[in-house]
Order: sequence, then C-alpha cells, then structure tokens
Amino acid sequence: MKKILCALLVLLFMLTMLPEGTGGAMAVEPTIVKMVAGESHSFVLMSDGSLYGWGGNRYGQLGTYAPCSTPVKIGTGFTDVATMFHHTLALKGDSLYAWGENSAGQLGDGTKIERDLPVLIGTGYTAIAAGYSNSLALKGDALYMWGFMWGYLENGQYYGAAYGHLTTPVLIGTGYTAISAGAKHVLALKGDVLYAWGENYDGQVGDGTNETRYVPVEIGTGYTAIAAGPYRSHALKGNTLYSWGNNTTGALGDGTVIYRRTPVQIGTGFTAISAGRSFCLALKGNALYTWGRNVEGQLGDGSNNNRSSPMQIGTGFTSIAAGALHSLAVKGNALYVWGYNGYSQLGGVQNPTKNIPTRNVYIDGILNLTPINDTSVKVIPATATLYVGESLPLNAAVSPDNATNTDVTWSSSDNKIAIVTPEGVVIGIKGGMAAIIAKTESGKTAKCTVTVKEIKETSVKLDKSSIKIVVGESVTLNATVSPGNASFKNVTWSSGNKNIATVSSSGVVTGVKNGKATITAKTVNGKTAKCVVTVVPLPSKVTLNKSTMTIIAGKYFTLKATVVPSNANDRTITWTSSDETIATVCSQGKVTGMSIGSATIIAETINGKKASCTVTVNYAAATGVSLDKTSASLMVGDTLTLIPTVRPNNANPSVTWSSGDKTKATVSSTGVVTAIKKGIAIITVKTTNGKTAKCVVTVLSN
Repeated sequence: MKKILCALLVLLFMLTMLPEGTGGAMAVEPTIVKMVAGESHSFVLMSDGSLYGWGGNRYGQLGTYAPCSTPVKIGTGFTDVATMFHHTLALKGDSLYAWGENSAGQLGDGTKIERDLPVLIGTGYTAIAAGYSNSLALKGDALYMWGFMWGYLENGQYYGAAYGHLTTPVLIGTGYTAISAGAKHVLALKGDVLYAWGENYDGQVGDGTNETRYVPVEIGTGYTAIAAGPYRSHALKGNTLYSWGNNTTGALGDGTVIYRRTPVQIGTGFTAISAGRSFCLALKGNALYTWGRNVEGQLGDGSNNNRSSPMQIGTGFTSIAAGALHSLAVKGNALYVWGYNGYSQLGGVQNPTKNIPTRNVYIDGILNLTPINDTSVKVIPATATLYVGESLPLNAAVSPDNATNTDVTWSSSDNKIAIVTPEGVVIGIKGGMAAIIAKTESGKTAKCTVTVKEIKETSVKLDKSSIKIVVGESVTLNATVSPGNASFKNVTWSSGNKNIATVSSSGVVTGVKNGKATITAKTVNGKTAKCVVTVVPLPSKVTLNKSTMTIIAGKYFTLKATVVPSNANDRTITWTSSDETIATVCSQGKVTGMSIGSATIIAETINGKKASCTVTVNYAAATGVSLDKTSASLMVGDTLTLIPTVRPNNANPSVTWSSGDKTKATVSSTGVVTAIKKGIAIITVKTTNGKTAKCVVTVLSN
C-alpha cells in the first residue's frame, strides 16, 4: 500500500512540472521522416508535417522568394517531397503541390510559368518523383507523367516515337507500385517487375541497347526497390544491389569505369540506395557506404578521390539522400551534411566543401536536440613522412562521433617546414619536422608529427650554352634541375655584366648594348650552369650597288646589297618589286626584265632599313621583219591579212604599213590588204627602226 501511495505522489509531482499549455500531455519533439537533395538545395520533412528547405533558389525551387543559407520553414501539413534539378513536388495527404522551374511544363499546372511558391496541381496522388525537367506521380497504381516527354498523346492514348512538353499530368498506364525519375529516363515497378524508358545513350534503360525507349520496356523480375540517377540506374533484389548506365566516375560501384547496358551485380547486404549526379550513397543496415565522384568531398571519406567500389564511411545511419554534389544523412535523429556547399546547400556550414559528415546544428535547433559536446579528437595518421612539395590529407576523428560539432581547425607548429589547409591537407615546404594540430570547438587537440624530407639537386643544365641577340631582343633560357624529383627545382638567375645583358627571375635574357655577358642559373644548394650571351647591333642602314638601271625585256642583272655595320646580328635582306609584271627579283637580288615599263626594286633588312633601285625595261632593237607571204593574187574586191614577224622576239612589235600603188591595192594599219583594180601593188611593212619586208600583190579582174 505504501509503495502504491509513493508512486502516486511521484506521478502527481511530474504532472505539476509539465509546461503550461500542454493540457497535461507530454510534449513530443518532431523527428526527421525524409530528406531530399537537389542540384543546389536541400529539404527535410519532419514528422509534424513541417517542411524545411535551404540552398540555391534561382528558379524558386525552395518554395520561397529568396535563397536561404540556413533551414527555413516552407510550410506545414506535408507528407512527402521530391526534387532533383530545379523544381520540387510535394504531397499534403493526397494533394499534389509543385514549385520552381517550369520551362517544360514540369510543374503540371497547365503553364510554363516559373513558380516561387507551392501551387496546387490536383488530388488523389499517393507517390511522386521529380526528374530534370519531367515529373511522375502515382494515383494508386495509375502512373501519370508531365513535363519533358518521350512520346505524344492522340485521342487520350499515349504513344512513343516523339519528344514534347506536356503541361498537365497524363495517364501513362496502370499496375505500377513504385517510381523513380532520372534526368531523362524513368524506372518503375509493377510488383517485382522492373520497367524502364526514356533516353538511353549511356545504357541507363538497361535493355542492352543505347536506343531511346519511348514507351516502358520490361527489364527483369524480382526487384524490390529502385533509384534512378541522372544518367544511370540502381535497383535492389532483396538485399542485392544492381547498377547500370553511365560509369564515368565509377558511380555504378562495380570497380570499373565501364558503362553497362544491362544490370550488373554490385554486392549484397544493401537495404537502401540513393543516387546522386555521379556518385551513390547506400545503407547496409545502419552502415553507410559511398562510391563514385568525390572531387567535392561528397563521399564523406575525408578525401577528394573518386572511388569505383563501395566504401564504408560510418555506422548508426538510418536514412540517406544524394544530391548533385552533396550528401545528407540522418543519424540518431540528427542531420549530417557533407560535399559541395557553393549554394549553402549544406545548410549553414561555413566551408565551401566538407569531405566528412558534419552535424547540422540548425536542424538540431529545430528538433530541440540537446547539444552533444566533443570529448576528444584524434588525428589520423598520428605520424607521417613526405617530401618537399608533396601533400597528404589528414583526418580528424572527433569523439563521440555524434558530437554536435565535429569541425576542427588546423594549424602547423612551423609553417616554414609544413603548412596545412583548412581542410586538413598538409604540404611539405622544406626539410625538418613539424606538428600538425587539429583543435575542436571546445579546445580539445590532437596532432600528427610530420617529417619533411628533401631530395638534393645534383646538377642543373641550360637549354642553350651560348646565344647571340641584338640590343633590345629577349630570349628565354630554360633550366633543368636533376634529379627530376629534386625537392627544389627552382633556380636563381644572374648576369655577369648587367650593362651588356640582363636576366629576369624567370630566365628571360635581354640585350642592353654590344658585348658579351655570362648568364648563370644557380640551384638552392649551389649547383650552377652558364650561358654566354653575345649582344650585337641591329643593321643601321643598307645600300645597293646601283640606284637606277635600264635593261632589255628578257635580260637580267644582279643587285648587291651592303648592310651596315658589318657585324650586325642578322644581315638577311628581303627583296621585293613594286611591279612584277615589269621586273622581278629573286632572293639573291637577281632582277629580270619582264615587259616595257618601270619598276622599283627594294632591299629591306630585318629591322626595316631599306634601299631601292629604279629599273627601266626597254625593247631590243629590231634586226629584221618578215611577212607570212611575199606574193599574193587577189580578185578585185577581195581582202588578205598579212602577218608580220619582228626579230628578235623581245624587239618592239610595232610596225607601219604602206602600199606602192593605192589605186591597185590598199593596206590598213593592221595589215589588211584590199584589191581595188587590176594591176600590181607592192605592200611594205616597216619596224620602228626602219627594217622592212614586202609582199607583191597582183590584182586580177573578175
């Protein structure tokens, strides 16, 4: 009886301690029931129906009017949420809402207008999935699609073999039990039968081809869960994971980067799978595994190295969500985030990237979780050896692993020996030892003792042992330090006479004035190599042996160019003619007359100094002329054209014509003879210098 009375008193005391307004009921804190990660944003759905979002919001995909760097409440009453690229779908019971980008009609509101706030699409929906620019939903077992499509409608029936945009949900078929959307392909289950369709360039449909499938095709049976990545696919048969499609970064998890056109087995024991853009998250019970692209730290293994096989990251996790380049997971009702953070999609985490799971303190506050302080930290590895210039990522393991803040700050005991980045990557600077220290928020520290070694230089060699340059000219010398893996490959440059030639810190030699100077490259440990530089003048002028010249067409002569001074660095001459139809000139200065006229021959140095010769080309003197006929007979009224030939062939071809008796026959200026009256006339052709030829023309009467 006393025990019962004591129990009643204790119960009465506890009731008096309840907060006002609870109506005598114990307050129940919300829990995370679902997470989704998009291109640059994230959502968390709470058990009380509250939906929180954060990150990029260029297209309104958060359901607010502005981007949010920390979680903000989007609304209440939600029961499901889906996102991938720049639009979002959500359910409130069986009411479907959508918001964000709508360029392909993917919101389903009958328009292509972008929406910054949730808009009601319809009722009766039970499941949703969002792709890049398309959307899927189930009403019971009836599958609806809208946005970017791989088919067309006719009289209410869906057909394949075409692309298009649908701005309202369209019935595709019935009997479906699960759906998942990739960038431009779809996975769906009818019981345990897997169907797929859409773009198939990387084999993501899984039917053994690369042909786009416009209507659902059966892939196989026995499947229990599906997850479509942008250009690849994953599915579970019980606890056995299968993958196929794009494998550029090892995102299929089969240990290769080979694209697969049909499902390949990855492993067993898996209970959940989430597909990011080029990486995957998976659970085996509460153990988290990751693989694929890791440049942004999205695998959470403390490195930035891609992995083509599943690697365990930690335990205690209950749900996962992979975005484009970032990851979310729940552990003990706390949200952990990691990966790329360029749009604040990690939700308040300050680092631009985070390569280990980090607890999100803002969600802790929303869930009223009691902060868990760190008790210790351990740096892995505790000792390390590296050479100058090498780098090594260090990991800091904060205990307990569910501490509210697992961030650490990194520092080096001697930055002259080794430095460390904010992400814990240590870099060797010079030989010696330094302690790399990780410090938690509460001040707990751990260190890694780093030994930095040097590989000494044995020699240095220049690519040129001597060079000749002109005043003002610059030439780059290249120094090669041996061995190739020497710790310090840099050299210092010096000139033995800066008045003659200077050298920059990068080995650029510049001529100052005439003379010689020795350029020296010196390694850190004193090894040297030298180059003798001779600085010579540029041409100051050029002269020709003739300033004017007259030649006969077809003849030639040679001009000679003299460059001043005689020790100019480059005395090359470029020859040109002002009119090559009159006279030509070759690279050796040989001038040839081509036709009557005048042309200027120019000689030019490398720095633009010029000299010229005016060349006049004349005809040769005619030595004789002949006609094609020396006699001819014509009837009165007939004509005959006489053709003259002047010798030599480079003589002036001009001639004049005359008739000895114009009453008998005439001749034109072009040599056309016309018979006038019966009789004889002598036709004469004369060259410009008086040479003649004759033709006796006899005119006959008709």
